[in-house]
Amino acid sequence: MESTVLIETPRLVLRLWSEAEVNALIALCTSEGFDDYTTGRFQNMDFEKGTSFISEEQKIFHEHGIGRLGVFLRTNGNPIGMCGLYKMTDPNFLGTIGIAYRFPKEHWGNGYAPEAALALVEYGFKSLNFESISAIIDPKNIRSSRVVEKIGMKFLNDVTYKNEIRQHWISPNH
Repeated sequence: MESTVLIETPRLVLRLWSEAEVNALIALCTSEGFDDYTTGRFQNMDFEKGTSFISEEQKIFHEHGIGRLGVFLRTNGNPIGMCGLYKMTDPNFLGTIGIAYRFPKEHWGNGYAPEAALALVEYGFKSLNFESISAIIDPKNIRSSRVVEKIGMKFLNDVTYKNEIRQHWISPNH
């Protein structure tokens, strides 16, 4: 499947990964800080896992219009992170649309996460007519909490998510 541009921001392009980019995906996933504060889905990324991930995300996107997209710099096309909308699978959140983002440490502090996340939230509301979008954040991940605050999400409450205490943030469609 071809990876076409889904969303453009002033500095970023958000789109599906192509099969030809599996090595770039592996490099990104194994970069310092990329998988901090997460469930570990991207740990030990190798060619087989990367190829499977790309195929799965393309299928999900073509069926539901959502998925974990690559975040690429507009200036040179280099991949710098990942951001996506997804259907939560935790029994307490079935039917809930979540947003997640991951960037390696070398790209922290540049405003890429809020820029990508805001673009995806707007896409979810305007193009997919979602009523709300949630973010589930490890309370130790202060940077991630700041990202969702910057894009207008509000802290709702502490929850148990995948057997861990997490913060539940929400962005209702206005």
